[in-house]
Amino acid sequence: MPPVSPLLPVLAAIALGGPVDLLDAPDPTALREGFAPLGSVRFHAVRGEIEAVGEFNLRGGFLEFLACLPGAKRHEALIGLDCDPVDLKAALLLLGLVEGRPPESEADLRAIPGDRVVIRLRYRVTAPDGTPVLRDIRAEDVLINAPLEKEMARVGFVFTGSSFVEDFDAPREEGKPPPEVFAPRVLGELVAISHRPYAILDHPLELPYRDGDYFAYTDVLPVLLRDEPTPVAMVFRRPRPGEIDLSITRMELPPLDPESRDRAVPGGG
Repeated sequence: MPPVSPLLPVLAAIALGGPVDLLDAPDPTALREGFAPLGSVRFHAVRGEIEAVGEFNLRGGFLEFLACLPGAKRHEALIGLDCDPVDLKAALLLLGLVEGRPPESEADLRAIPGDRVVIRLRYRVTAPDGTPVLRDIRAEDVLINAPLEKEMARVGFVFTGSSFVEDFDAPREEGKPPPEVFAPRVLGELVAISHRPYAILDHPLELPYRDGDYFAYTDVLPVLLRDEPTPVAMVFRRPRPGEIDLSITRMELPPLDPESRDRAVPGGG
């Protein structure tokens, strides 16, 4: 039998969309070949990919956002992404994405229609043998569905585009309403996991709870050092065939225990 190429597991993982650990890879924040600056983000016209860089805020705990601006909602967002939200939205529009319907409020738990986006994260971790590697992983694989105790379903994120809000801090003329500003610039919300009206990208599924029920998957995330930022790059692109399960429309929950259901219903046996 011919020897198996060491590249085969990597190629298989890429084909299936799973995590990939790369040896001798550059810093995740370095400008990669073929990417060109587009304002504060990077764009690869041939691949149809956008990249933005930032730092991890958290390694564990429940999350409401995958990414916010640096310093915004640090205890609710996995990543502080260092970009101008206007540039991020412009780049997503360059991919040919059409904005969907954002949730009407944080209490709007309905599924969100619209074009989907696949997000991958690139960051350094230490392999079990002590070797530093660059992990390339889908965003869903770093998020745990708490009720099921498994990774988030591979449904991608939906492009909602956000909107404008009144900027009460800006100078204003007497008798005129406050000027408007792109909401993520002042609120810092970029990629939501719970439904958030002003995020640029959001979790597409119908949610059973107002704040969802997802937490960071510590086992696949890097160790965070107190005085040393941990850099990360986020890559956004349109999904390829088979990468997103459109049959899933609601956040998955464990099957209801019939005995528990009967006890909860008046008159149940």
